[in-house]
Amino acid sequence: MVDINAVILARSGSKSIKDKNLKLILGKPLIYYCIDAALKSKLISKVYFLTDSKKYARLASSYGAIVPFLRPKNISHGNSKDIETFKYFVEWITKKKLTLPKIIVHLRATSPLVLSKDIDMAIEKFIKNKKCDSLKTVNITKHNPYKMWKIDPKGYLKPILRLKELKEPWNEPRQKLPKIVFQNAQIDIFKTALIYKNTVSGKKIIPYFLDNYTDIDDKFDLAEADIKLQLRNKK
Repeated sequence: MVDINAVILARSGSKSIKDKNLKLILGKPLIYYCIDAALKSKLISKVYFLTDSKKYARLASSYGAIVPFLRPKNISHGNSKDIETFKYFVEWITKKKLTLPKIIVHLRATSPLVLSKDIDMAIEKFIKNKKCDSLKTVNITKHNPYKMWKIDPKGYLKPILRLKELKEPWNEPRQKLPKIVFQNAQIDIFKTALIYKNTVSGKKIIPYFLDNYTDIDDKFDLAEADIKLQLRNKK
């Protein structure tokens, strides 16, 4: 059995909502939901929670996640990249002479609608595709980039993308345009070895379609997540 670990990143100091990761949804703080989903996974062996906050760490630990250290400030500011924390995580495991997982499932504390069944199905798809480097959850965007524009210095519209087979794709019905998806930042899966190459994506990335999601960024997202979870619980 391949050793698979979940790693949840949760930085304090959100600018959009103060202590966003502690906001209550149906009586539970936001960080509870991703931890609970990861722990219920049938394929994940360990659930790590990486944060720079002692308060977040205590709470995550009480829910069953492993909090191995507090993230240093230099990799916990607003412009920090995920790869920096993953590098630190791998270095910590190596120094402690612990087993390095072959696969990492990257989850976010701001994704309360993620289900353990989706995590497991995404993992199964990733494992079956032996040639891929990583997997990202995606969904189809309603705003096709072939109908998007930028404004040049003279104030004129210039298309962002063009198509060889269509002279003016922006004037074509959407059915004729390529189907475009965007990553919704709910579940990312990657081979741990990629970290040594300074990436968590690699070149061969496969999709897992996940339509029912909410990424918490403001108070309206919190309200939406609350409603969706209430509806889910009624089913």
